[in-house]
Formats: sequence, C-alpha cells, structure tokens
Amino acid sequence: MLLVKKREYAVSFHDRAHSGVALPVSLFLHPLVFGTLRFILALLVVAAHCELAHHINLGVSAVITFFLLSGFVMTATIRRYYNSLDRYGSFVLDRVNRIFPQYLFWLALTLCWLAFFPFEGQLLGVHSILENVLLLPLMFVVYDLKPIITGTVYVSQAWSLSLEWYFYMLLPLALLLPGMRWWMFGGSFVVFALAGFNVIDSYNYGYHLLPGVFFVFLIGSFLFEEREGTVPPQKTLLAFALIVVVGILVNTLMTMNHAWTPEVMVGLLGGIPLVFFLSKFSSHRLDDTLGQLSYGVFLSHNLVLAFIYKTHFLHSRWAIFCWAALGSSVLGYLSYCLVERPFFQMRRRRRDRELAVG
Repeated sequence: MLLVKKREYAVSFHDRAHSGVALPVSLFLHPLVFGTLRFILALLVVAAHCELAHHINLGVSAVITFFLLSGFVMTATIRRYYNSLDRYGSFVLDRVNRIFPQYLFWLALTLCWLAFFPFEGQLLGVHSILENVLLLPLMFVVYDLKPIITGTVYVSQAWSLSLEWYFYMLLPLALLLPGMRWWMFGGSFVVFALAGFNVIDSYNYGYHLLPGVFFVFLIGSFLFEEREGTVPPQKTLLAFALIVVVGILVNTLMTMNHAWTPEVMVGLLGGIPLVFFLSKFSSHRLDDTLGQLSYGVFLSHNLVLAFIYKTHFLHSRWAIFCWAALGSSVLGYLSYCLVERPFFQMRRRRRDRELAVG
C-alpha cells in the first residue's frame, strides 16, 4: 500500500483481529464504517434470499457494492504488501488463506445438513463435493464449464466468491503491468454496456460473468488510488460518467427491464459515491466487529434459512429475515473466532516477515 500524505490505510477490516495484541495505530486507520457497510450489505443479501424484495432486488445491488469494496481493499493490500510481480505467489497464498477457511467450514456443515435432509438438485457425490471444495462449479461465472462438471453448488450464495477469486488472480497484473488496468477496464466496460443494451445476455454478462463486472472491481481500485493521490480524480469521474451515460441510454432504449440491469445500476450509482465518501474517515472498534461478522453472515445464512424452513416455526417474511439475520450473525461470529482468526494471525506473521525481508 502506498504511503501518501503521511497516512497509512489498513488493507481490510478482515485483516484486523482483536486478539488483545496492540498493533501500531497506523495499521488501524481504515475507512470509517467499511466494516459496518459490509455487514449491512450482507444483511441485504439475506433479505433478498428471504424474498423481501418486491420491485428491485437490493441483494444484487449489495453484491455490486461488495465488488467495489473488494477492488478498493485489494488494491490497498497489494500496494502495501505485494507491490511487485515476484510476490504474486505470496499474494495468491494470502487470498487462499482468506477465502477458503470459512468457506470450507460452511461447506462442510452444509454437506452434513444435506446428508440428513437432502433435496432435489443437491445430491451428494465424490465428484460434486470435490468440485465444490475447489470452487470449480462456480467457475461458470468466468468460463462455461457446465459440460464437464456436475453443476451442483452446495453453498449457492458463494458463486460470487468465484468472481472475487479470479479478480484476485488478475488484479496484480492490472496494477503492476504498465497500462494494463485501463485496457482491462475498457474491455470489461464494453461487455457490460453490450449486456445493458441487451445485445448479449444481460443476466450473465451484466452481472454473473467476470468479463462484464471486472470493471466494477477496478473502479474500487481507482477509488483507492485516487484517495492516495496516485490517480487523478478526473479518471474516476470519467468512469462514473460513462456509467451514467450507459444508464441513460439503457433507459432510453427501454432495455432497463432486463434481468438485474436496474439492480446493477443502483449498486454502481449508489455504491461509487458511498465508497468514495466513507474512504475519507477512520474506523472504530464496533465497525471492525461488524465487519468481521459479514463474511460469516454471507456464508451461513442459507443454512440458517434451510433450518427455519425445515422446522416451519416461522411464516412471516420479516420474522424469517430477523431470525436469519440474528442466527447468521451469531454463527458468523463463532466461525470468525474459531476458523478465520487463526488464519488471520498466520497471514499477519507472514506479511510482517516479508516486509522485514523486503
């Protein structure tokens, strides 16, 4: 991460454990309520899966804002710890240790649930389990692997982790190869615009496939670089203006009503200024705590919903949402403490060693 204007920004709210060990104050400086924002976005995803949405699915908008945050935070991570191509492997290992521990934990619990309460389309098998362990069934969001895989996805909401994973693989190249980020942005934005105009499938290329949303991650990257003073604000404003123009044209051409196009536009037009504004402030302990819950809430909530629907003890959608939010928050906290925090501490030690050597 770059040090500009004598300030140092933390790489991620997930990368800050409350283990009782005091870290330098500079490492605690990270944008105000980014953790709180992630928690709220996770709850919007829960609400969408509780079918609270009527006219617009804010869960989709929340995922788009997640992508913006990911671009911001991962650019900070690379600039701080992995700002050369010879550290690419270390960055990939860091991301493995970030994504997979909780994912595999909740995958294992989901498989245990399915062993006792199987349902259509989620049959257990060695092939399908291996695919899920490796995130392979989720790779359809990048490539069309459906002809050679089972297509069984046990943690269904984790499809976006595949997008994040391949974004992680590409971001160091985008940042460290001269001019690459702008070429990647331009190519991805063209795919997104064609999806918005319904020239190509809007459901996949406007939301689910990496080529059409990679530019969203990159806007988050621009926002970090702008905050650090290494990218002029005019470039971020240009990206925002392009989205506005596409939105106006899509509305004029009456293709706005196609799958997820309105939700993606809401996520972009609302998320970009929100991330820009929040990046100006520092976080606090409550913000960190809520941020630490968000990943577990995201991964556990469908299992909580499966339990609620199986027991039939709730019927109101709002009651289901409240109990799902509460249950997944408690479980998210437990999985953070039991699973993620040990890996966080290991990642922090590796980073400190690499910085000392570097």
